[in-house]
Amino acid sequence: MVKVLSLNSVTVIIKGDQNIPAIMEMVVFDLVTDKGNDVSRINGYTYQLQAREENQESEFVNMIIRFVDNEDEEKKAHLKRVMTNFS
Repeated sequence: MVKVLSLNSVTVIIKGDQNIPAIMEMVVFDLVTDKGNDVSRINGYTYQLQAREENQESEFVNMIIRFVDNEDEEKKAHLKRVMTNFS
């Protein structure tokens, strides 16, 4: 689930039992809109991981991904469209 989206990063909530990437690991964030007709595969890296509860058995994790595709105008335009529609 997307919690916060900006032109430079995204904060998502993921289930703790999923394959969680390591800090600084390269990842791909798939931004899918328009019922799957508008798709951007945005490259980034895991910037921060944080358990959502204060115990070792936390079911969910906050993950911040910093984007590295800053020069890709198509992906940037897609992000702007999504941010405009949801703000």
